Amino acid sequence: MKLRFLAYVCCAGVIGAAPAADPAVDLAFDVLRKDQPMGRHTISVRRDGADIIADIAIDLKIKFAFITVFEYEHRNREVWRDNRLVSIETTTNNDGKRFRIAGRAEAAGFRVTTGDGVERVFASDVLPTSYWHPRTPQATQLLNTQTGELAEVSITPLPAGRADDGGRQYVVSGDLDLNLWYSDGCLRKLNFRAPGDDSLIDYRPAVSANACPAQLLAPASTTVGFAATAQ
Repeated sequence: MKLRFLAYVCCAGVIGAAPAADPAVDLAFDVLRKDQPMGRHTISVRRDGADIIADIAIDLKIKFAFITVFEYEHRNREVWRDNRLVSIETTTNNDGKRFRIAGRAEAAGFRVTTGDGVERVFASDVLPTSYWHPRTPQATQLLNTQTGELAEVSITPLPAGRADDGGRQYVVSGDLDLNLWYSDGCLRKLNFRAPGDDSLIDYRPAVSANACPAQLLAPASTTVGFAATAQ
């Protein structure tokens, strides 16, 4: 049995004085396949001086008769400054197939290098497929944090009347196909169909729904008008 997981899953202060450190804000999702637990996805975001550090961990397994038949591990560290991604480092084990990417902001844009030496330069304001950033619903391109490729996407909000307890639903199509839910700029849940067998992979909040890593960003970034249709 083989499943494939792509990118569905993974301040100014006074001169001479560092900004006060904020505690980490942790968001965790229990991941289910066909309503059966298969692991957890966590997002931990903290402020470090002028930077915002996001650490993402995904650990998934499928077992039959106590035998692991599928395993997925992903680690991602993002550094944000002035509400832009300035660096990213990820490692992925997709059921034995390994990936590694490293990216850094430069004058020419955001340069990404993969584990096999492929280099790509993207727009300086590129957003990654970690989905926690509140500007995600407005994106038309996303950096695949597993492969280092650029995903062309269309992100469409469903009518406000169809919102549920998870917030406003956004349908992602194009190079990625999934559903995202946001409330007040905060990621609340997501789901998608596994490319291998079309099984439903469902992310359900494992901690308080009030956990919102985006609250550590500059205030201007958390007031994005999500009611507008993504461009």
